[in-house]
Amino acid sequence: MPNILPLTIKADTIPFTDWVSLLTLCFAPVIAHIAAGAPTPTILARSGPRWHDLAVLYNPTTILWRYFAVANRRLRVQRGAWSPAQVAATNAVFWTAHGWDGSEGMVVSSQRFTAVLPELSRAKLLSASTLKSLIVTLQGVQALWLLIGNINGGSYAASLAIDSIFGPLAIFGLLRLCAALWLIEDDVYCYVRLEDSSSSSSEEEDGINPPSHPYPGLTSLNYPPPSSSPFPSASDFHPPNLPRSLLFRTLFLLPLALLLTVVLVSISPSAQFTATTVALDAYYLLILVVTIVIFAYYFIRGPSTTTLIPCLSMRWYKVYTGVLGLATVGLVVVAALETWPAPCGRYTTWPSSVDIDVVLCPSLQPLSSGEEGDGMAFGIATRISRGGNASVTALDGGEFRVVDFEGYFQGRAGGVRVGAFVGEGGVGG
Repeated sequence: MPNILPLTIKADTIPFTDWVSLLTLCFAPVIAHIAAGAPTPTILARSGPRWHDLAVLYNPTTILWRYFAVANRRLRVQRGAWSPAQVAATNAVFWTAHGWDGSEGMVVSSQRFTAVLPELSRAKLLSASTLKSLIVTLQGVQALWLLIGNINGGSYAASLAIDSIFGPLAIFGLLRLCAALWLIEDDVYCYVRLEDSSSSSSEEEDGINPPSHPYPGLTSLNYPPPSSSPFPSASDFHPPNLPRSLLFRTLFLLPLALLLTVVLVSISPSAQFTATTVALDAYYLLILVVTIVIFAYYFIRGPSTTTLIPCLSMRWYKVYTGVLGLATVGLVVVAALETWPAPCGRYTTWPSSVDIDVVLCPSLQPLSSGEEGDGMAFGIATRISRGGNASVTALDGGEFRVVDFEGYFQGRAGGVRVGAFVGEGGVGG
């Protein structure tokens, strides 16, 4: 049976200013993952989405599906058919009278709402989208480097603290690289809600119910688009069973499967766990298992051509999103309660009663007063003497007293550099 250590509250050992830094490091991957992956919806209906319809857009599973879908659509497009209009429709998240719609049919249906097409059929080098891709990539590389290094050194669980609990989420962001060249954030579509209730039969069928002319007086919109305009059509795509598309689906699942393997391997029956490691393993098991199962199902059964995950509006997916949100709050609370600074300055959630210093701080050397003749015997010289009644007496010139010392030092014993002393019971310098 796994040995689960009792919850130890150490939060009171960290000053407020350090807490601000820790929480900033904690939420940085979450904010970057959401800000980079969750686009602003394009509303093509008289009534917008409700709060629970919007909440699912920030689910990591939704964001990962968007990265896959954008890259997959680019792979499936006919030669020469990839255009600024295709990029715009692929990146947009449409809300219609029927709910969310990221199907290839919206490539055609959304044309009448096009205000300004992007200049290029890819992301600009100097753009907000490219900057987000760079930030997410750097965070993901850092998190992956720390994960591999700590696993090789056997200190992954020991190094977990509130500032590193969302590291695996940053690794998810590396999958953005698959679609980074074609992710844009241009404001392409516009919709004005007028009181005109007229709509064509085709508009009612596709769930878009605009007025007869959405922008009266705006002749630059070329409504409807002339036949010579470079707008895409539904025939611009290869079928979903295109070999390179099938290969890409398999390759996209591999990193997620590897991360799931890491989590499962870390759950060893003979290992010790803190409340934070238990919560962390459960959190990422939930995300990875649900994401892999959903992706595998739609990759095999379809539909896999929509830029929005097909189950986005289903009730169970909204429940999953809510549970994931509560699990995020719970993980932060548990990690915050258990985080404390180790002697070398690194933060951990393992209790101080566990011999974790050797693993977490290998550069530290333990010091002890020891027995007489012990090579590690150590003390602090002082020129004062404390009496039994807490009185302090200054010693005569040339006299000193050695006080026993229990703690650690960083540096070389007998060398000229000593990085830090940490004493126990208030003794140290």
